[in-house]
Amino acid sequence: MTDFPPTPPADSTPEPAAWPPPTGQGLPVYPVAATPADATAGLPFSKLAIAGFVVSCVSIFIFGWLGVLGALFSARAIGAARRGLVRGRGLAIAGFVIGVVGFVAYAIIFLTHQR
Repeated sequence: MTDFPPTPPADSTPEPAAWPPPTGQGLPVYPVAATPADATAGLPFSKLAIAGFVVSCVSIFIFGWLGVLGALFSARAIGAARRGLVRGRGLAIAGFVIGVVGFVAYAIIFLTHQR
């Protein structure tokens, strides 16, 4: 019986891979350095972003004027995230938008029902 698969001869070595690998357009592809998401992985999450989001969400259901406070917290968190001090920029933006919308809705309802 024969061995399956056949064993290669002992003196054959695999061909080295070409570096840089071909791309089809004649330009080499090099490994990419750290992405922005990797750069922020070690940063702490912004407590102001969390507070701004929570206060803004509460302002929709309970006290509409709290939307201003939530928007202020979130604006400070956006600035800190933009400077690269903390993570949580998306949460801060969401808190800012919810706070502003909540306060504007509260103001419209409050002003239209005053008599």
